[in-house]
Amino acid sequence: MKDRKGNALKTVFKICVSGVLLFFLLRKVRWDELKESFAKINPLVFVFAVTCHIVSVVEGAFKWKTFLSKVSIKKLLATCFGAQFFSTVLPGQLFGEMSKIAMLHSETTTNSEIAASVVADKLTGLFTSVAVGIMGILFTEIDLSGSIRWMFLILFSFFGFCFYLPYIPPADKFLVRWISLGENVGNAVVRKIAGGCKRVYEAWRGYVGDGRRVAQNILWGFAVQFTGVIQMWGILWALNINISLIEFMWIIPAVSVLLLLPVSFGGLGVREVSVTGFLGLFAVPGNSAVSVSLIILLGQIVSALIGGGCLLLDRPKGRFSQEDMS
Repeated sequence: MKDRKGNALKTVFKICVSGVLLFFLLRKVRWDELKESFAKINPLVFVFAVTCHIVSVVEGAFKWKTFLSKVSIKKLLATCFGAQFFSTVLPGQLFGEMSKIAMLHSETTTNSEIAASVVADKLTGLFTSVAVGIMGILFTEIDLSGSIRWMFLILFSFFGFCFYLPYIPPADKFLVRWISLGENVGNAVVRKIAGGCKRVYEAWRGYVGDGRRVAQNILWGFAVQFTGVIQMWGILWALNINISLIEFMWIIPAVSVLLLLPVSFGGLGVREVSVTGFLGLFAVPGNSAVSVSLIILLGQIVSALIGGGCLLLDRPKGRFSQEDMS
């Protein structure tokens, strides 16, 4: 009961944060000018933005498949679009990633392997995002603060460290020890959880140790990131705002990192404020920056609607394999 109340309070808090951020952002917007600017936008810009977002989800499915080679791409596509739905309607990207484990059911892959693949795939996604950001920072034409540069370098090292935890002796020894302690306690529930963690960890170790899979996954990760870069650059180009493509190589990852903060509902508010703030560095008018953010949001909403349709068409009955119940 306390957990339910706690989760409800967290959700209300995130909704309030989103509301406050949007309030302070939109109060500075001139609605007549925003409406006028939207009316002037070519409908093909919206089609372009939505298409880019859908393409990035498809690329994400192929990226994930490098770890789950036995699972059909059709299932992975449906699961990735479904995750878009949950990450949009629920407070935070974490729910979208967790929903992949809940939604994907396969006769050829255990739930332990699926859970490990979600962890590994998310870490490589974050790693490649920051790597693209570092490339952008190296060639940017504006003078970024040292704190931003250090943030990217620290995150690059951190995500790489987390991904290779099973092959870092001190970390591996520590994790294996704690899992073993859980397996040897008297409480049956704790033993079962520890057993599940052990299987996930072993599957994770297998993914990390396969250099060919990791290389393919990272290459797909770069494809996902550059699709996002091209999306924002194309939208601004269509709005007659000329900013070098290089700049979006660090702006997109910076926004992605901020969206990881569990402070808003589905990233709403944080996305709009961060996009507007970063574009403001290039003297982009507030109304134009908000327009760009809303167009990008449209792509996410359409992907979420596709995901909702996939969920309605595919209602799994049972997800847990015999291996995970033992």
